[in-house]
Amino acid sequence: MFSIAQSQSFNLIKLILLGFLLLFISGQLMAGEIRGYVLDKETKGPLIGCNVYLKGTTVGTVSNVDGYYHLPLVKPGKYTMVASYIGYTNMEIEIEVVADEVLEQNFELTFEAIGIKEVAVTLQIEGQIKAINRQINANAIINVVSAERIQELPDANAAESIGRLPGISLVRNNGEGDRVVVRGMEPKYNLITINRVRAPSSSSEDNSVGLAGISPSMLESIEVQKSLTPDQEADVIGGIVNLKLRDAPEGLKGNIIFENVFNTLNKTFWNPKLTLQGSNRFFKNRLGIFLQANYESNNRPNDRMI
Repeated sequence: MFSIAQSQSFNLIKLILLGFLLLFISGQLMAGEIRGYVLDKETKGPLIGCNVYLKGTTVGTVSNVDGYYHLPLVKPGKYTMVASYIGYTNMEIEIEVVADEVLEQNFELTFEAIGIKEVAVTLQIEGQIKAINRQINANAIINVVSAERIQELPDANAAESIGRLPGISLVRNNGEGDRVVVRGMEPKYNLITINRVRAPSSSSEDNSVGLAGISPSMLESIEVQKSLTPDQEADVIGGIVNLKLRDAPEGLKGNIIFENVFNTLNKTFWNPKLTLQGSNRFFKNRLGIFLQANYESNNRPNDRMI
């Protein structure tokens, strides 16, 4: 009975992956591309990091050091394309994307001097608002990242998510982030905790902890404390990284997260990442179970510079 149930579960996973593959291939066959350059109208110089996006959609990118941008796999149709850059007037252009065709669209933005009288910042994600409040009210210098913000970033593991914070760098292993360096202090001088419990060392040489095997989808939040306080352990002279795991919400819950990225180095479109999550609570919500399965296929080549 166990082998039959296990086989049926495996076949179900294969059917789900096959369905995602068919949807991706059909979308790829019926998609177009948009590319071009974003330049200063007067100097004709490239604008680096300019936001280029299709209005009313989630499709967008930023220009590189040459002012070049590229939007692959765009669904055919009519769009309003926007180029936005701080200090320049936004530019909107009406375009039409045709299947299996490449649309060349350049932008030339005009510099605009802006007198700032008032700046209002609105955060729409409740989880990140809570994270910011934790930073403000903390007795030490900390950075907090919420689960909503972690999920928005296509990071391979927890170390990559932590590496996005200021003052943090990573020790990499085979191209992936593995150990955390806080303000230049070696990993062995930093403390890694999971739900405030000290994580065991993964190294035979020192007490450093590798984070390459922890999925960011399992995390409720990441908290990095960078200042020394009297309540820290004696061997911690760097910083403290606390990983808070997700709690199972009340009731039977399920979630499927599918991501795919375009690799600009080897020009591959199929680099999928699938996450299956399920949770429930039992015994009058006293016991919670959260299960997660991950599948990822990614080619990470090196970009050699001479």
